[in-house]
This record gives sequence, C-alpha cells and structure tokens, in this order.
Amino acid sequence: MEVAARRLAEEVPSMRHTLRNVFRLAIETEETREHVCYVEIYSSGCVRLVKLLRIDRGDPSRLDKYLQDQIDQALQEVNEEWEAGKYITCPGGLEKTDH
Repeated sequence: MEVAARRLAEEVPSMRHTLRNVFRLAIETEETREHVCYVEIYSSGCVRLVKLLRIDRGDPSRLDKYLQDQIDQALQEVNEEWEAGKYITCPGGLEKTDH
C-alpha cells in the first residue's frame, strides 16, 4: 500500500498540472468543436482529481478499500467476459475473441 500512497501523492499534482494545460488550451482555441473536446477532457479530469483528493484526504483504510474495489471490479469484468465466451485459452495464455 505504500506504493499506492506514493503514486497517489504523485498523481494529484500531475493531474492539476494537466488540468491547467487543458484549461489554457480550451481558452485559446477558436474552433467550437475543439473547445467542446477540451471541456469534456477538463470535466473528466476534474472528476478524477476530486476522487483522488478524497482518497488522499481519507485514512489509509479508505485507500485500501478503494484499491480493493477497483481490483474486484476488474476481476468481475473479466469473469463476465469469460462467461460470455470472449476469451479463449491458448498455449501462451488467454486471448480475447472478436465477439
């Protein structure tokens, strides 16, 4: 969990820097379509930053719970895809099928 805490400590300033750059690009652009794209990116980034700040502000058990929830969700998605026949077994491991 120490690695996750360090990663979180690095990700928050990185996300803030990215958001400042996206905001600047959104202000500078003259095309409406490009502006909308930057606004969508900025919006998603803000949501991500809020989640990171909430985790960072919380106690260590909260970070543990968040990480465990993400792992559980990933495992559930793989299991659902496996049951739906989206993976096949091959000598090198699993391969995702096209359906």
